[in-house]
Amino acid sequence: MEREKSERAASVRRMTELLDTTVDFVEQDLPYDLRRCVPNALLNIALARLLAQEGRDGALRVLTALAAAVASGADPATEGPIRLTHGDRPVGRATPPEPRGPANIIPRR
Repeated sequence: MEREKSERAASVRRMTELLDTTVDFVEQDLPYDLRRCVPNALLNIALARLLAQEGRDGALRVLTALAAAVASGADPATEGPIRLTHGDRPVGRATPPEPRGPANIIPRR
């Protein structure tokens, strides 16, 4: 069980590095108006995939754990992948924190 967790964390780390390198490469050729939208676009892609894979309830658990990790100072750039779940339970708070500003993750159509 512990070996599987370690292998999964290593896989997430490798995939993160691959995607980060790919995004950096693509960004080099983008005009500024598109380049500044990259974080938002990546969040939209991640959210769509998370919803498709986990469903709304599962996505909410993961996003709640992510909000708690961010609030506690977690930084995947220095610490590696953020652990968002422990079995079926999210790590961190049971309820999402109150929003502190306008949400700009999914653009309105």
